[in-house]
Amino acid sequence: MTETLLAMMLEPTVASPAQARAYCDGVLAEAGCDAMKAADARLVVSELVTNAVVHARTPIELMVHVRHDVLRIEVTDLGVDRPQRWARDDTTGRGLPIIEALAGAWGVIDLGSSKTVWCELTL
Repeated sequence: MTETLLAMMLEPTVASPAQARAYCDGVLAEAGCDAMKAADARLVVSELVTNAVVHARTPIELMVHVRHDVLRIEVTDLGVDRPQRWARDDTTGRGLPIIEALAGAWGVIDLGSSKTVWCELTL
């Protein structure tokens, strides 16, 4: 698998998750990723970007880095609130359990006036 590092900017709109999925598809196809892992990556990138759209409502930077057999996805926004777990009666907020189930690791980098939510998937 070749090493690939690409980033794109997204606006906080309902179209952004679909744009992020298409972008991720292109990166993974270029890197020679198999279809099952690509599907997991599409779901994770969609969840991370959707969270940024819904909660931060600021411009979003999506970074996709394929190195050897690891895919690292980073979503940076200008919101300072950290991702929250959902309560049983909430209608949103189930993205973190999905990310935890699919990613080998994930976290949040506090950048002061912004944050980056990242995760890594084994390819």
